[in-house]
Amino acid sequence: MSSIAATIPIRKETTPFLQDVRAEAAQAESIASLEKGIRSRDEVLAIVAHDLRNPLTVIKTSAALLQMGAGQEQQELLSMILNACGQMQSLVNDLLDVARIESGGFTVERTRVEAADVMEEMRRMFESAAAEKGLRFDVETFGAIPPLYADRNRLIQILSNLVSNALRVTDRGTIRLTVEGDRDKARFSVADTGPGIAAAELPHLFDRFWQVRSSRRGGAGLGLAIVKGFVEAHQGTVEVTSEIGRGSLFSFVIPSYAAAVA
Repeated sequence: MSSIAATIPIRKETTPFLQDVRAEAAQAESIASLEKGIRSRDEVLAIVAHDLRNPLTVIKTSAALLQMGAGQEQQELLSMILNACGQMQSLVNDLLDVARIESGGFTVERTRVEAADVMEEMRRMFESAAAEKGLRFDVETFGAIPPLYADRNRLIQILSNLVSNALRVTDRGTIRLTVEGDRDKARFSVADTGPGIAAAELPHLFDRFWQVRSSRRGGAGLGLAIVKGFVEAHQGTVEVTSEIGRGSLFSFVIPSYAAAVA
């Protein structure tokens, strides 16, 4: 008598719990891989930006020396070279600043700063550029402004980025830079009468390399990321409100010297 051996397959079931665990592990691995890629990219950007500084300086210095004895036609060409070098140096500096901010290695050298001096410097920097576009550039102070505890150069850079952006997108109307004093802080604001920014874009404005859709901002999309990093280094926050067709308002707070060192 023959016997027939039946093989019954064993069914392996995955419980919902195991499925969740595996999904979470895969997601964590994906996030870790993405973060590693971002770190690698930032390291490359920082190295490239740093290494570009020296050759750019050589080109700029050489062009400036040649310009001294050049004829009219050569003068114009050398001016173009110098302008291009200036733009490239600005981008290099932005890349280095972003790399320092992201790595946690960025610091500010804060001292006692008078807001009135900063506002007057901003007026001198941008009054002519605004006039060339047919725009008003209003610089106003409200209330008694206490001495600030800030890195003056970085504060100028924050305001310059904001005013430059406003000038770039505004075709008519006014750019308004204001500072309002309080007992322990000062609030700076830059308002424009430009096209405004859609509500969906606002959460991404301070992301690196972000560009508003259909904008004329140009650049590498680093300016506002740098603004945010610099303001936060001063223990402050930056805010933005905007409405399509009505313009935008950027504002941030800097602590007073008395409050910071008390």
